[in-house]
Amino acid sequence: MIGKQLITFIRKILHFCGSLRIALTVMFLLLLLCGWGTFIELDFGTPAASLLIYRNTFFRFLILFLGVNILAAAFDRLPWKKSHIPFLCAH
Repeated sequence: MIGKQLITFIRKILHFCGSLRIALTVMFLLLLLCGWGTFIELDFGTPAASLLIYRNTFFRFLILFLGVNILAAAFDRLPWKKSHIPFLCAH
């Protein structure tokens, strides 16, 4: 009984973390930060952009969470079917 509830809970977590809405939100935030970093780099140079944007903990968290999102989306589709091969290869 507990095993089935645990599997259901894990599936819900995977489904949430691998959702398209989360992926689009994270990618949009990364887009904004990269754009902002570009303007900082133009005005203040590469070291400033690197320090303020690209080495920022929030930026690194977004990159990590995007990776988690992709993995969760892949594992959410288990067991994989032949139709999932293009998705898996693209990601």
